[in-house]
Amino acid sequence: MKRIFSFILVCIMLATFAVSVFANDISLCNNNTATTATDFVISSTGLAMVAYRYNGYTGIATGATIEIKIEKRNLLFFWSEVVYEIISVSGERCDEVYTYQLSSTGTYKCTVTYSVYGTGGAADILPFERTVTYS
Repeated sequence: MKRIFSFILVCIMLATFAVSVFANDISLCNNNTATTATDFVISSTGLAMVAYRYNGYTGIATGATIEIKIEKRNLLFFWSEVVYEIISVSGERCDEVYTYQLSSTGTYKCTVTYSVYGTGGAADILPFERTVTYS
């Protein structure tokens, strides 16, 4: 009985490993966007910096709407909005940095959502989220 149970457990572990390895190689096909790159950091003085960049397909991407939201953690599970900004960009690419001076220490979550428009089809909706602690 123990051998059968051990064999089944090993099979499940191998199947889970194989799925996770192959899932990392899957890439999404976008209609208008070639790449995006986003980063969220907080300096030692409390300056929150959100670096955002997208590269659209040449001749296809026409512009984007970039939503930036920074929230602060309150009482373990609750988040309160600190800043919400919508940036409209025209063209095939954008490479900018958004800054905001935080007023207090704590754990902050940044959510960036790219909506990239163009002639390639429906808008690409590309999310980003990162949590950083400022102490």
